[in-house]
Formats: sequence, structure tokens, C-alpha cells
Amino acid sequence: MGIIWVVCPKIVADNSTEVTLQRNSSIFWCIYMMSMVIGNTIVYCYLGSVTMVTTTIRVTAYSFCIGAIVLSSIVGACGYQDGAAPHAPPAPPTFSTRLQTHVRTYRTLMARREVLLLLGPLIFNGLTLSFWSLTFPACLGNTFAERRIIPLTQLVVGLLEVTGSPLFDRVSHRVGLKPVLLGLYVVAMVTFFLTFLMFPSGSPTLPSSDLPRPFLEPTPYHIVGLSLLIGLYDSGFNIATNTAVAELFFVEAEVGFGVFNATTSIATGFVFLISSKMDLYVLLGCLVFMATVSTLVIVFDGAKARQ
Repeated sequence: MGIIWVVCPKIVADNSTEVTLQRNSSIFWCIYMMSMVIGNTIVYCYLGSVTMVTTTIRVTAYSFCIGAIVLSSIVGACGYQDGAAPHAPPAPPTFSTRLQTHVRTYRTLMARREVLLLLGPLIFNGLTLSFWSLTFPACLGNTFAERRIIPLTQLVVGLLEVTGSPLFDRVSHRVGLKPVLLGLYVVAMVTFFLTFLMFPSGSPTLPSSDLPRPFLEPTPYHIVGLSLLIGLYDSGFNIATNTAVAELFFVEAEVGFGVFNATTSIATGFVFLISSKMDLYVLLGCLVFMATVSTLVIVFDGAKARQ
């Protein structure tokens, strides 16, 4: 994943202009999230009622994933064209020279105010990734006896990620990026508030029988609706963040998306480690705070950086 999150956005940046960057970022995100739709459809249809993962299931899943990785690597290697260098490239520098260049570029870029502020949205991306893929399914597993509710919610989120990506690009070009992001911020706040109402504080670690009644008793229909909101705001925030990173690091794309991947991964790992020990409401409070900071950075400071 670390290699993918550096190479793929770099390919998008190399083959984009300032005009087409957001459009191409939305296309990349749409294609990328198709894996979520395909994977959770398979899990829902064939593994939804499975109570134990056997060796046969594990070997089949690993074989499918390895085959997909090999196939996508071959297709990517055969079809990639460096849009930034259409002519014959010069002789490649040595590894030590490239490493020294990247270190100098990294130190220069990290001293810029725009880059330091952009760390807020990157941390928010990592927090939400771990929360919705780990903490939220744990809440569902402790609340509902029907295990298929988990792949169903992930499938709905994936469908909204796929359809929301081009929708975000079209609407933001018509009405402007600022009102769209502010609207997505409202959607995010509604999502966090509904999660607060539906699940008690100990939901990620304790079964519902050991917890107090929630403010709003969740039903599968409530969870599907919540999943729609998650996919809608998450697709827009991720495309906006990817575009902002690509704009700031348009020339130094490798270093920029390396910073992107490292920051997001650290935040994801942090939530993974503390999710079993921290109160659900505290996590939601952190998400609300980081969503507010991220929106302000991308909407206001991101506009200054683009100018």
C-alpha cells in the first residue's frame, strides 16, 4: 500500500495539468474504490454467513489478492507513460544521488507554511480510514447478530465513494470548491452525530447486552443510511486532499506523496492501537476537531496556496 499511495498519485500528477488535476484525481479515486465494491460484494455473497475462516478460505483470498496485485502491476508497467518527460530521459542518477536530492527537497518543503498546515487534513484522512474500517465495524459486530451487516455497510460506502468522486468534481466546478467542501463538512458532522446517537461509548469492545441503551436504537436501515453519508463525505475529502497535495508538490510529486502516505499511515496506526482502549465518544470528538481543522485548511489556506 505504501508504494501504491506514492506511485499512483505521482502518475496522476505527471499526466495532469493544473486544470485537469482535480478531474484526474477523482477518476483515480473512483477506480481505486472499485476494489472496495468488488471485495465487499464477494464477502457479502459468499462469506457473509461464515463464522470461522478456514484454511481453504484463507488460501483462496490470498491467491485472489496476489493475482490482482500481479495483474495490476503488469498493466501499470506496460501502460505508464511519463507525461512530464515525453522526450528520451537522461541517464538515471545513482541511488545515493536520488536519496540526497529527496532529503534536500523534503527539508525545503517541510519548512513551508502550506505544507505544515496540510498535515492536518492528512492526519484526518488517517483517523477516518482507521475509524470507519476498524472501530465502526467493531461497533456493528457487537450490536447486530447478523454478520452480513458489516460487508453490506462497506459495500454501500464503496458505491458512494465510486459515484461521489465524479459528482464531487462536476459540482465543485459548477459552484466552486469552497461551498462544496463546507457542505461535505456538514455531512461529516451529521455522520459523527448519528454515530454518537446510535452507539454507546463502549460499543467497539463490549457486546450490546453489557452496554446502556443508545439514544437512538439502530436498525439496518439506519446503518445503510449512515454508510451513504460516510461514502459521500469521504470521497470528497479524499479527492480535495489528493488535489491539494498534488498542487503543492506538483514538481516534487514523489516526495509530496511520500509525506502524504507517511502522515496518513501514522495516524491510521495510532487509531488502530488506541481503538480498543479509548472511549468511542472521545474518538468521535477527535474526528470532529480534525474535520473542522481540515476543512478550514483546505477551504481557506488551500485557496491562498493555489493563488
